[in-house]
Amino acid sequence: MDTRKTIPAVALLILLVSAFFVYPRFAGEKRHEIRAAYSDPQGHKIEVVFFFAEDSMAEVTLNDGRNFLLSRGMSASGARYVNPDESFVLWIKGDTAFIEENGNRSFDGTLVETK
Repeated sequence: MDTRKTIPAVALLILLVSAFFVYPRFAGEKRHEIRAAYSDPQGHKIEVVFFFAEDSMAEVTLNDGRNFLLSRGMSASGARYVNPDESFVLWIKGDTAFIEENGNRSFDGTLVETK
């Protein structure tokens, strides 16, 4: 058996099998999204796109241009979205939103617009 041909063939097979199992999860999934904007008393604004599907997520764009894609996190009250190491956390409760970065609150605002 020629291993120079076998290794690429096995790699291709793994890629195809992975695509077979992963692609339908996203391709056939119906997503619902809501866009919202929040503003704080100092005039800072964040924009959030909430994606509701099997796995809820939120994409946050900050006033300074930074962008984060967050997964739904554990919460006893309200909605909590986090990055993988939970150094960036978006909390939503009613019409309010606040952001914690590395344990420090960096934004505290209220809902000003939804689409």
